[in-house]
Amino acid sequence: MSLPCLLALDDSDECGVKLYNEVVRGNCPELFCIHKAVEYARKHGDYYIFLASLVKMAPIDFVPTIDVIDDCEVATAYPIAVNAFYAVEYGILNVPIVNGYALMDLDSYGELVHRWLSRIISNKKSGERAQVQEPRKIAVDIPSAYPPCIKRIIERLASGEEVEHFARFALVAFLEKVINAGVDMKVKIIAKYFENADDYDPKKTEYQVKHILGLVGGGTRYSTPNCKTMREHGLCVESCGVRSPLQYYRAKVKIPPKKL
Repeated sequence: MSLPCLLALDDSDECGVKLYNEVVRGNCPELFCIHKAVEYARKHGDYYIFLASLVKMAPIDFVPTIDVIDDCEVATAYPIAVNAFYAVEYGILNVPIVNGYALMDLDSYGELVHRWLSRIISNKKSGERAQVQEPRKIAVDIPSAYPPCIKRIIERLASGEEVEHFARFALVAFLEKVINAGVDMKVKIIAKYFENADDYDPKKTEYQVKHILGLVGGGTRYSTPNCKTMREHGLCVESCGVRSPLQYYRAKVKIPPKKL
């Protein structure tokens, strides 16, 4: 058994410090040891510094959120911003994304690094060479900027409630306008919202998303329903003083209409 593994079995602070240093130096690829080092870092308030050290071993650079979006409130809740490509690549999708960056709290960032390390270790065990993928720019909105009607549809889907067809259509049509990514990535991000639906089927969901995006079928790209249409279908949950869900979104994130 390696020295780091022996240190990880001892819960004393002295061994915690040694293990922490071994992991930061890159001498300890075992996930068990890394998790123990994370526990020590959290306990002693060095978590952010520890993660910053860990990420030096990964091609996942980060910047302070305040450098990405001029919003102190958001930066306080999500202090770390990484290229959104990595968030999607490693399945960290429940985070706000803006200007091509995924905004993360420390736990989400730690999970991202752990998933990267897990893949690297898995590749080493199988004898495969780790592939470092070139990041691509992905620009998505901040979920907190969604209008109440769209948030409500998402909440219903997440809870497994039966959601009518038009509500699903409205959600996809809205997301299609606010997500700026490659076609395959866009479909993947949108389909993720339907995973807890009562009738979820991966292949059917992706096909339906592609149909609304105009990628299959007749090739028609549908517009996001306006507020009047949403009210007619019983989907308006409060008076927002706007004409459409997209207008609400633009006002919240201060993006000029032409960009959508």
